[in-house]
Amino acid sequence: NALDAAVAAYTGISMMRQQMKPKWRAHGIFTNGGTKPNIIPEKAELHYYFRAPNEKELAVLKKRAVSVFESAATMTGCRVKIEEMVGYSNVLGNPVLMKLYEKNASSFGIKFVTPDRLPVGSTDMGNVSYCVPSIHPLYSIGEKAINHTRAFTDYLDSDYAHKQTIVAAKSMAMTAIDVLMDPSLLDQVKTSFGDQIKSAEIG
Repeated sequence: NALDAAVAAYTGISMMRQQMKPKWRAHGIFTNGGTKPNIIPEKAELHYYFRAPNEKELAVLKKRAVSVFESAATMTGCRVKIEEMVGYSNVLGNPVLMKLYEKNASSFGIKFVTPDRLPVGSTDMGNVSYCVPSIHPLYSIGEKAINHTRAFTDYLDSDYAHKQTIVAAKSMAMTAIDVLMDPSLLDQVKTSFGDQIKSAEIG
């Protein structure tokens, strides 16, 4: 019964959460549980996202999750096939570029604050940041609603949100111009990027 295997896997991942690090995440849904109630499902599917602060920790989390899936298949007499999607790396914000961006944004009157906790999410910008020096600035549009919600979407059409977006775009452009016009800054960016990659590889 493939559905039993899927239920066991789902339950196993849920039980694993107690032993997961605080910043690890596991999000899963059933995408196929069979065709009819009176037919034993020969196939069932789960779709999972796994998140961790960095590549090293994600590899550990994924290994544990795969063990759960394989164990669920074994104890129900089923086979399991795992299809891994393209993943997103954590974002490596280049400290030199970040300081330049902060300087340029401040020239427009933007004030920077340190949040109690940083927002988490997934973005292919993380993958880019492992290839070239990068920054991924966040800026306020004056609305406390969380993104990917209707309230946030509705507020995006406000004049204030448009103004803040233009300021962020100009600050990014000015940061790029700073680096292009000053070879010494470019060298600092490259050196910092090299150090970040080495640190990420060491973990």
